[in-house]
Parts: sequence; structure tokens; C-alpha cells
Amino acid sequence: MDSIRPPRTHASGVGIDCDGAYALPGLADHHIHILALAAARNSVDCSPEAVKNRSALSRALHAAERDVHGWIRAIGYDQSTVGPLDVTVLDELAPAAPVRIQHRSGALWVLNSAALAQLDIRSAPAHAVERDHNGMPTGRIWRGDAWLQTQLPPAGELPSHVSERSSPVSGSPR
Repeated sequence: MDSIRPPRTHASGVGIDCDGAYALPGLADHHIHILALAAARNSVDCSPEAVKNRSALSRALHAAERDVHGWIRAIGYDQSTVGPLDVTVLDELAPAAPVRIQHRSGALWVLNSAALAQLDIRSAPAHAVERDHNGMPTGRIWRGDAWLQTQLPPAGELPSHVSERSSPVSGSPR
């Protein structure tokens, strides 16, 4: 760089003398989703890195450990590996247990028939439950986390690696 411009002052009148160094604007996002991290420990990893194709997704779901209520929770799904999921595809790939898979965007959950049968779909916000041309749920729940949480069975016992006394969170994540 041949020359350095003189220091500029912000509209507020505040200037920063960097003594010849550069200050680069940027985004520093230092927050963490602690409950999501805890829930991820008890979820099947369905990310493209872990699940490369349809048969790998099916194997992962069939091998998954169920929670105390018999549900299987999976996260990180991306349609680049198997294509779009709906209740029909998930029923073909997953065991008969209730299964819910979260898309990696966080905006979508896909449920199989066994899971849908345990929910009161009529109580869902109209925007959350996608329906086919016959009005039947497709298994896709869009931005319906708050409603879905009210429908799921209680989280139950804490995982064996967390004691009630040492847990910084009251209750365990669903």
C-alpha cells in the first residue's frame, strides 16, 4: 500500500487512532445455543458428512437409540444427500418408532407416521403444518418448534453422564 488515508471520524465524532494498524469491521458472534448442544448429544447426526445416501440414513435411523418414550431425534439433515423428506419417505427409511428429523437450517422438522399419530395436529398453528392437496399432513413442520415442544412427551430422565445436582439447567432439553 503506497499511502494511508488520514484517520476518519465516525458520525458520532469518535475516532480511533490505530497507530498505523488497520481496523477491519466484522461480525463477532459469541453466543451459543447450550440447550441445542445438549439435545444434539442425544440425537442422530444426519448431516451430509455423516449420512452420504439413502441407505446410510436408513441404517443410522434403525441403529439409533430411542429416548425414554421411544422417540428417535435426528438433526442436521440436508436434502443434498437423499432429497426432500416427507412422511412417506421417512416411513420407508425409518423404523416404526416415532422419528423426527430436523433440517440443518433449523426451520423444518420432518416427522414419520408414528410421530404424527402421537401429536394433536389440529392444535398446530396453520402456518406450521404443511399439508398435501388432500389436506393431509406431509410430515413437515415449518417453524413450529414452540408448538412441537408442547406436543412431545416430557424429556424424562437426564442422560447418565449428567447428574441432577451438577446440571446448570433446571430440567433437561427435549
